Parts: sequence; structure tokens; C-alpha cells
Amino acid sequence: MASPLTHLSGAISVRVASALRQCDRLKRPVNSEEQPPESTERILIAVPHWRPTGTRRDAKSSGSASLRGHHLSSCVRSLQSLTGTQLDLVIYSNAPHETQRLLEENADIASVIAHAETALQTRSSEALSVTIAPWKPGRIYRHGFGLAWSHKSLFRAALQVEQISHLVYLEDDMLFDQANLDYWVWGRQCLHGTGLIPGFVRFEKFSGESWLTDLKSSMPRPHDTVPTMDEAEWFSMPNPYQALYVMDRALAIDHFNRSPSRSRIRSRLRPHDDLASASHGPIYDDAPTPRRWRTVVPFGPEGVHPAALIEHTAANYAADPSTSLGSIRLSEVFDD
Repeated sequence: MASPLTHLSGAISVRVASALRQCDRLKRPVNSEEQPPESTERILIAVPHWRPTGTRRDAKSSGSASLRGHHLSSCVRSLQSLTGTQLDLVIYSNAPHETQRLLEENADIASVIAHAETALQTRSSEALSVTIAPWKPGRIYRHGFGLAWSHKSLFRAALQVEQISHLVYLEDDMLFDQANLDYWVWGRQCLHGTGLIPGFVRFEKFSGESWLTDLKSSMPRPHDTVPTMDEAEWFSMPNPYQALYVMDRALAIDHFNRSPSRSRIRSRLRPHDDLASASHGPIYDDAPTPRRWRTVVPFGPEGVHPAALIEHTAANYAADPSTSLGSIRLSEVFDD
């Protein structure tokens, strides 16, 4: 049971977040009229990897260290599929040396243990340069959830490197491949001028089938859609959470200037917990009326566009009969 001090500190933090939000609203948004980039030049990717410690600071009850390591290896292998661009991957870890050994043994990937921002200063001849950044609890925020927020300062600094065209953040049990990246870049072009951005839909594989991670029931086939010049139809999912985000430079500049999701204290106004809020990115920033979030996904007769689907390898929702999450088959997204 939470102590009175915990309730008091929580109430204070919400009030502080609300006051900061009011100040942010006075700042002018970045309204870039330029067409978003059609290709990627250099991508900076951040992934948090928590090694379970068995203490109260654990980021989540998320399985054994070996299981988390298996998910991370799969995640990094999916990133290796990204071609035709320079890739810098920074993995934040509370156990950097164990994480380095794991990548070498399970994914045959070489890495260096260094401060995260060294990834911005040096360029490896390898197609994928991997830096493992050690993480320790801060003086104020002691919980392991802080690991997920560490990348924000790195992304801010990345805006000073002109060659970096895109920023990607994803949790360590998510897969992200070339088809996903190409889809996002294409979708950003399609949706330019609408105030909307392309989103993703999580799914899990369990018992030989694919299940929608964040949908509790099938939905009617959407009518309030956004048509684009590529003859695509886009719609808002009932739950936009996707455990990752992508930003090009224009989105990132506005995000770090005005978004409540740019810091932990400001994010107290968001609808998810501290860990999930770290992966919101620009999803909730300045959604055009009457929408409550900016992300939309394309669909067709068969359902959600395949490239908008992102696999959650942990599959802990589909395997849990006590939750309604992960209970809808991917083939049954629409109830007609």
C-alpha cells in the first residue's frame, strides 16, 4: 500500500507537470512547410535493456536475464536488416558488460561500452555501429524505469549532428526492420500537411497464431478515414500505444521544444505509466481536432497494412489468460 508521502509526492508532480504544460503551450509550434525527407541518411536508434536484479528497482517483472537477453538479440538482428543508410545503435543497460557478452555470443555483434554521446562523435566502418551505455539510478529517480528515459538527452544532442536524419526508439523486445522503416518514411510523405503521422500496431505470436497486443475487442470497419494521394486510407486505432516511435528532424525539433513527453515530470499528464510514457514520442503532440492522438495506420480489405505491424516478441499478453489484451487475432481486427 502506498504511503501518504508517496501520494503527496505524486500529487505535487502532477501539479508541476500541469504548470509546465501551460508554459509549453505558450511556445510556438514548428510548422515546417518543407516536404519530409524521402530517404534516410543516418539513423540513431536507442534501445533500453534492463537486466533483472530481483530488487524493487527492477523495471518490470519481465522474465529472467536470459529471456530478456534473447529478446534483445532478436531486436538487434532485426535492426541489422536496415540497409542503405548509416546506423548508430545505443543500448542503455544496467549491466553493460553482461549485455556486451550476450550480443557477441548470441548475435555475433561487436560493440563498445562508452558514454551514449560518443555514438554521435565517431563513425564506424561497420554498417551498424553499436554502443552500450552504462546506466545507474539517478539521485532523485531511483527506479529502473529511468533506464527508458535515458535516451532523451541523447536525442536532443543528436539534433546538433546534421547528418542524422531520423531518430528511432524501441523497447528491447520489439522487432523493427527495413519494411517498417520504409513504411514510416512513405507514410510521413503521404500524411504531410494533415498534422498526422504514421503509426504502428503491435502483435504477438502465440500458439501458432498472431494476436493484436493492444486491442481488447474487434472494432467496426472505420469510416472516419484520412485518404491520401497514394490512394491509401488511414485510421486511428482505439489504443495508439506501440512501444516505439520514429521522428525525422522536423518532428524532433518540435518534440523537444514543446512536448510533454520530452521529460519524465511533464509526462505525468499522459495516459500511461512512467515506463510506457518514455516511448510515446510525438504520438499525443498537437493532434488535429477532433482526434486525440496523431498516429494513424493504413488498412485494406485484409486489415492493417502489413508493414505497419510490429512484433512484440515477449508475447506476455497473449500468453496471459487474466488480461483482455492480446486476445484478438490479427485476422479479426474488424468485426464485420
